[in-house]
Amino acid sequence: MRNFKQPGKVLTLTAPTGGVTGGLGYLIGAFFVVASGSAAEAAEFEGQTEGVFELVKTTGQAWTVGQLMYWDDSTKKVSSVATVGRLIGAATAAAGSSDTTGDVRLNGAPSGVLEGAQAAIVDLDLTTLTDTPASADALRDNLTATWEGEIQTKVNAILAVLRTTGIIAP
Repeated sequence: MRNFKQPGKVLTLTAPTGGVTGGLGYLIGAFFVVASGSAAEAAEFEGQTEGVFELVKTTGQAWTVGQLMYWDDSTKKVSSVATVGRLIGAATAAAGSSDTTGDVRLNGAPSGVLEGAQAAIVDLDLTTLTDTPASADALRDNLTATWEGEIQTKVNAILAVLRTTGIIAP
């Protein structure tokens, strides 16, 4: 096969603002990696995309084996809460709520493609319609006018999320 480049378990990437420290996790574009060594900002570094690593975790959370783990890029810690960030793998060992680190097997895929923090889309709610027209025709017209805009807005928001996550083409 002439087009094969590399296995992809280790990627050569450019260090973000502030550089990288070996052994710590970083979100570089869609990839979550653990830096193999330290590098200054804008310098190249090697980032591991697969394997089991002991990583800094959010305290106050107890982990179970096999539980999905997410990267909280604001705190630079691994969390068991899906809404904080991108899916990066699963816990390989139980961790107590007071533990500051935990063992995580990286999933090796671009992180957060289908999971992690997403924009909330509020459910449609008929109770938000407060007009009470006198006739059935007026009620139908009111519902049509009000709901057409809401439905279009909600469907477009869903489509935008599906495009952003790569589920459907832009």
